[in-house]
Amino acid sequence: MAKDYQHTFDVLSGKLSQLTLSRIKGDHKYICTILDEINILDFEKPVVTNASKAVLLVHQCCTLILPDDNILVAKCCKLILNLINHQNIILEGQTLVITVRWMLQALRNASDHLFLDLLSTLDTVLKSSRKSLDCLLPEIVIKNGPLLQILDNKNSEVILGALQILETCTNCEDDEKVRKNGSNEYQKEYTICANIFEKFLTDIKPQNYDDLIFCKILICCLKGLENVIQQSSSYLQEKLGLLLGISKSYMVYCINNVDFVIPQHITPSTFALAEPVTSTSRDKKGGKITKQRKHRAAKNRKDKRTSESDSELGGEFHNASSYVPVSNFSDENNTQSSSLKMKASDSDFSDTEVGKVAKIKITQGRVRQTALSLLYNIVKLTEKSKIFPFWSSFIPGGSLLSKHNLRTCILHEPSPRGRMAALNVLLALLTSSKMYLSQAEMSDKYSAFTPFSVMLGETIYELHKCLCLALNENSVQVLIQCLKCLSVLIQSTPYNRLKPGLLSKVIRNVKVFIKHKDATVQVASLIVLGCALASEPVVPETKQAFLKQTFKYSVKQPKTDKSQKQEKETYSDDDFEYVNFSSDEESCVIGKDLECSGCKKDISWLLQVCLNNLGINGEESQQAVAVPVKLESLQVISSMTRNYFQSLMAPHFSLITEALVASLNDKSQGIHIHLHAGRTVDFIGQRMSSYFNSKDPDQTLPLEKGLEFWTLLLNGPLIGLIQDENNPPLRAVGCDCLGSIGSHIFECLPRDKQILTVTLLFACSRDLENIVKASSVRALGICVQYPSLREDIGFVVDVAETVYSTLQDNNSAVKIKSAWSLGNLSDSLTANRSEVNGEEIPTNLLIKLLQVTIAASDQNDKIKMNTVRALGNLLQLVHRDLLETNKNVWQCLEAAFNVLVKCATTGSHAKVRWNACYALGNALKNENLYFEGANWQNSVFSSLSFLVISYRNFKVRINAGYALSCPLKRTFYSHNFNLVWTSLLKALENAENMEDFSEYKHRDHLVEQICLTVAHMTTLLTPEDLSSMEDNFAFYSDLLGQQMRHVADRVIPEKSAVLMTALEHLKKLAKKCESFSSDQKYILDCLMKIFYINTL
Repeated sequence: MAKDYQHTFDVLSGKLSQLTLSRIKGDHKYICTILDEINILDFEKPVVTNASKAVLLVHQCCTLILPDDNILVAKCCKLILNLINHQNIILEGQTLVITVRWMLQALRNASDHLFLDLLSTLDTVLKSSRKSLDCLLPEIVIKNGPLLQILDNKNSEVILGALQILETCTNCEDDEKVRKNGSNEYQKEYTICANIFEKFLTDIKPQNYDDLIFCKILICCLKGLENVIQQSSSYLQEKLGLLLGISKSYMVYCINNVDFVIPQHITPSTFALAEPVTSTSRDKKGGKITKQRKHRAAKNRKDKRTSESDSELGGEFHNASSYVPVSNFSDENNTQSSSLKMKASDSDFSDTEVGKVAKIKITQGRVRQTALSLLYNIVKLTEKSKIFPFWSSFIPGGSLLSKHNLRTCILHEPSPRGRMAALNVLLALLTSSKMYLSQAEMSDKYSAFTPFSVMLGETIYELHKCLCLALNENSVQVLIQCLKCLSVLIQSTPYNRLKPGLLSKVIRNVKVFIKHKDATVQVASLIVLGCALASEPVVPETKQAFLKQTFKYSVKQPKTDKSQKQEKETYSDDDFEYVNFSSDEESCVIGKDLECSGCKKDISWLLQVCLNNLGINGEESQQAVAVPVKLESLQVISSMTRNYFQSLMAPHFSLITEALVASLNDKSQGIHIHLHAGRTVDFIGQRMSSYFNSKDPDQTLPLEKGLEFWTLLLNGPLIGLIQDENNPPLRAVGCDCLGSIGSHIFECLPRDKQILTVTLLFACSRDLENIVKASSVRALGICVQYPSLREDIGFVVDVAETVYSTLQDNNSAVKIKSAWSLGNLSDSLTANRSEVNGEEIPTNLLIKLLQVTIAASDQNDKIKMNTVRALGNLLQLVHRDLLETNKNVWQCLEAAFNVLVKCATTGSHAKVRWNACYALGNALKNENLYFEGANWQNSVFSSLSFLVISYRNFKVRINAGYALSCPLKRTFYSHNFNLVWTSLLKALENAENMEDFSEYKHRDHLVEQICLTVAHMTTLLTPEDLSSMEDNFAFYSDLLGQQMRHVADRVIPEKSAVLMTALEHLKKLAKKCESFSSDQKYILDCLMKIFYINTL
């Protein structure tokens, strides 16, 4: 049968193609007969064997049939629809141009009943050939053109058809053709379309419009605007307020008890935005901290369908929090895209859907979803600094008088797709907003003026309440999205500035989901709790919330959609405290798991659940636990180490050890469990090392427990990671673990375990895989600072040789780790030299290290910031015998000082500069470097003097001031003494001037360092120096005296000794003042007054 259709189609299309343009009277009937015979074919079956013939047929029809021949035009439209929809024919090139022009011409002369056929066919042609329509846009979208004239028609269905074509036109261009500045060559056409969409969205509904058709018109216009903003960033910036107003009105369209408001232009808040808050740098122990992901701004992003791909969970945790989820929910996050890919045709509704009312309700829901999709794209395509002033229009604050906000969409939207779309918008708003939300606070004081920070605090409180209420959700996908919103909100909220109890309420509400029957929900709830653990600054309530074993919950039968809808509409503030279980079974399971017979009463319920998931101490060990749940449980334990090691983990360290050993030995779950268990061991090791280093008298974890932890791991599980030849990431993590043992534990390990540790690390440093090599070199850089290994000159030499080799590696990651280890090695070498019986490394190795460090200091900043630090230490190790026996070292020293001066005075990385200044200070302490013929002093002292006066970064100034205080003798300053002295006085005056106000916190430290350096130089003063000070000392004496008094009052005793020494030296000079000039006596007298007053 199919072959008969194919033959018939070929014959009929051949007949039609034989006709010429010079038609005669009988051709009309002949063409009509052929088209009828073709159209009665069953196009559901394969009819076209040669696509070129079908395209030629369309070309011939559009050439032969006159646009004003309504009968033939209708039949031709039917043929084109059959070929495109059922035979997948795509019109391209000249045929496409002819077809579109023919249809546009036909629209000018069409009768009323033909409009719909023509519009539907034209829309189908445009959608099927979307990537080839660029050149046709000016012909389709043109003022006074046939398509735009149709918009004045009174038939709502005809208007809908025309708008659907315009919506297709706004989505016809390839991303690659969009210019980098966000514009394109069809800006005019897009603007025309956008203005039309705006007109229909901002006008009152005409009385003669059918409700269903009107909803479809709204959907079409909202989609069109969404397309336009993705093609034209200039339009988005120009009409941002109006676009947000349109989204705000239609996202609550026809929700019960919410009145519709005609869209209006929204104005941003008048409150000033905060400057981005720079997080304070934390002490880095062992050169490694918990990884933090960075969020990429959505500036000028041109993804064709942002809503379809940009909501992956991993992308939403790019805030500055230390918690990074293990699991990736990209599949689950596609819910938004699938829920927003909607059709507006009546074919979407089956006969089982009850009547037109049901159709209208569903279509109204699609209007809301499309409005939310538009809002989502606006948020994603607009900079955070520009979208944040509009927050108050979408997120309610203390007053809930208005229902036109996302809270209404999340809690009262009857469709799960609509609730998902609203949560996606909220997630996009919250992402990377921590620097703005950090201003928030809550206060009980009321006044006529409410500060912006308090308003922001109320907004955050309402967000917490809204999301906690939204957890009472039957849809798993919506529940997961709600939990993701909570995760990002927790990471962005400054709980220390808000009223107590807010975070603990969230923890209690999320607690019930950690034993949900769906594994994905379990993972999402663990992520929320992990974010609560990582929230900083730590608030006391968090610890209590994780320790508390009992909690309220109510048991309810599963809800129908109707009962759930009613319950959402009747929520009150009292409901914020707890959520409801979805079933009796779930509540019983949770209660049983949290009160299992094997649990200790004082153990944290979260730690207990994580241990159960890992197969320890509970019935859960006998049940199947999904791998993502196990991985997230390990990540939660890792996060717990940061702020709750002593309170939540230390009392139950044996159980944690057992869980990690079991995870490392588990062969059934693949490498992922081993990898993340190894990372957890690494985090615990780092935290335990700093824990024992702190020597806190309240420590609850004995050293023996830590020793047991590492002994068990070194007896097999950890060694298995390092010896896994097939998985380099496991070997790298194993090296990280060995590097986190810590000096206290390492010194207590049996000798064979110590030898095993260093042997494995040296072997891995020669690994062919770069990640393994980098991790092992870093671990050796930590181990070289352990007292027993530091004193072992053989080990130190081996580490030096390894660092020397890896610093010349081709891989940048290896060189960065090697440079960091070189810094630690240099610290150990200088420490060994300061000890009485400390051994030194061979001279040839020292020269090799100097040479490779100088060479590496010319590379990228990450390498440079550590090599300059090492260079300063290595220069301290150069002794006089080496200078006398090896003249080549002189050139090496000159090169080293040139590198340090260059790093201190050039480049944009402040850390490189202040490390270089500090390194110069260390080098200046070495008396052996001031040999006759050295040429480095002038450049060093002049560079440091310049930096201490005027560099914009105060930490660089501080270290430059410190370096100027390091020469121990007057002769070391040579003729630069007066230059340095004058520079310090100018720096003291200039300390009040700062380009960046964030440097204010370092000002007192800078003044203190300058004064201490001046005091040090005073201890070296000679009568000749007093003479050289005559020109400018009087100008600065008052300022110096004032600042010296302030410094003397607050400086710690260890640093104040130099003030006494300076006074004693001045007294000695005063005894010889008979031969001094009057100016010298005046300066000496002023200095004695300054230091005498400050040493009382």
